[in-house]
Amino acid sequence: MKKIFLKLNNVLAGYWIIEDAGSRNFELYNLYLALDPIEDGQVQVTDYNGTVLIWSLDSFKESAQIEFQTDKEKHDFDRSYYKYYDKRWKEMPKIEVTSKDYQDLKVKWTKIIEEKPEYVIFSLDDSGPIHTVDVVGKNELSEQDIIDSKQEHEKFLRYEKAINLYRNSLVDYSDVWRSSADDEYDSDIEKHYNKKSTGWIKTIKRKLGF
Repeated sequence: MKKIFLKLNNVLAGYWIIEDAGSRNFELYNLYLALDPIEDGQVQVTDYNGTVLIWSLDSFKESAQIEFQTDKEKHDFDRSYYKYYDKRWKEMPKIEVTSKDYQDLKVKWTKIIEEKPEYVIFSLDDSGPIHTVDVVGKNELSEQDIIDSKQEHEKFLRYEKAINLYRNSLVDYSDVWRSSADDEYDSDIEKHYNKKSTGWIKTIKRKLGF
């Protein structure tokens, strides 16, 4: 079961990540933003034939703006980018639920916003082709909640370290996709999970959706 833990911030008017309780379950942050949207336009919610898909454009690198000399150059560039996009689509964080479950979740979220509990916990069971999601509000975290949040944070720190190691291992890392050399997949990052840092590792701040 994947989880994220958020805390009410009355000053900033919303729920935010608890200090030392980060998570790499980015699909759940996308779900939160889908229910409580901001004007960044990154999180996408599509409803097709009774199934709702929730994902973020941030999961992909944007393609570089290049002036091509020939149509063939542009065709080859676009084909390579679509190949990257398709592979990334298959692995990227996303949630797929029934339309009914999503509507029920929106009702729960409306009630939570009205009651303003101190904490909200989003959970995801993605073991099946159709996912099960839930959100609960609490004024106090249980002992198990605290244990779970610490475990999620440890996973996040491992992920953050791995992605830093991966990106710093590249000679010319780019946030923008310029060629297949800029392909970036979870499998690339996972190779660095058990590696140790050598020298100065730059801290790369990952956008978590807000």
